Amino acid sequence: AGFLQARPARWFTQKQLQENPVQGGGWCSPASQFQLIYALDTLAGNSERTASSIVLDADQWNFLETSFAAAFGTDRGLPRYLRNKPPEPGPELRRRLALIDESLLSAALGELIDSGGRRAILKRRDLLLELPAAAVR
Repeated sequence: AGFLQARPARWFTQKQLQENPVQGGGWCSPASQFQLIYALDTLAGNSERTASSIVLDADQWNFLETSFAAAFGTDRGLPRYLRNKPPEPGPELRRRLALIDESLLSAALGELIDSGGRRAILKRRDLLLELPAAAVR
């Protein structure tokens, strides 16, 4: 029983970056990465996300999420931390979200999440699709 967590050799938490910003590169903009994080947290119903549980790989400039202990409940709304500033899923994320259905979830998750949990994921997916789209930049 327990868990294992691997972290990059050099990393910062989002909280550390908010306190001491650094500049880096990476193939995907931080804003786009955060939209993916917000979508995953919404789909997973992860209401306990904090700035200390998002980690930046300082070599690859990719954000990684930790702390999913409160995920996969039956809440059908946005996670608390996103309610004041909801995600803005772009066109590609919307296209991919629209592909998620009961059969895909059943095949991917098997018995790990029961039918009620899968229905909650689909309701949260619908919520993401109802949100205003991101402005084209």
